[in-house]
Amino acid sequence: MPDERNTVHLNQPLNFMKTKLITTAALAALLFSASSYAATIAGVTVEDFSSERGGFGHVATNTLDGDLGTHWQTNDDIAHFIVFDLGAVYSVDSFTIWNYEGQDNSDIEDITVNYGTTVSLGSSLGGYTIPSSGSNPSTVSFSTISARYIELDIATSYGGNNQRLGFTDIEFNNAVVPEPSTAALLGLSGLSLILRRRR
Repeated sequence: MPDERNTVHLNQPLNFMKTKLITTAALAALLFSASSYAATIAGVTVEDFSSERGGFGHVATNTLDGDLGTHWQTNDDIAHFIVFDLGAVYSVDSFTIWNYEGQDNSDIEDITVNYGTTVSLGSSLGGYTIPSSGSNPSTVSFSTISARYIELDIATSYGGNNQRLGFTDIEFNNAVVPEPSTAALLGLSGLSLILRRRR
């Protein structure tokens, strides 16, 4: 007759190891398969701007048309700014800008970024220098903010002619909270089944 004590003694370590391996795999799936990413915010519009050279086609909305062959350029103003409406309040951590590459060197240089959840703004990220990169995009990154409206207050251009300046295109990036992937969810399901069977 088999010794029950030996049978239990031999199976307990094996069952324990199997449970431990499966639990470890489930936790690993949860920890390592989460994905995070920044998504470009769609539906952005121009809320306000200082001026535009509409007679030459250099209008403010060109900054959102995705066409690197068009650009926005101001008139002979003392102050230059453009305000964008994201359409809703987003968690924003960066924007990508394509500076203007023109013969008059009117691409923007020094700017101040202001923002808010209402059109009155109220908060500022401070000053940034935009590279004179022509058709190459530049990304400006910062600590995540909650904003619907973002203003670029433009101080100078690379050509030194600060009466007319502008840029080609801009995109704002939404900082997305990491979400568990399918593998992570399966890992949690497996862990739940293990715990249920052990009760």
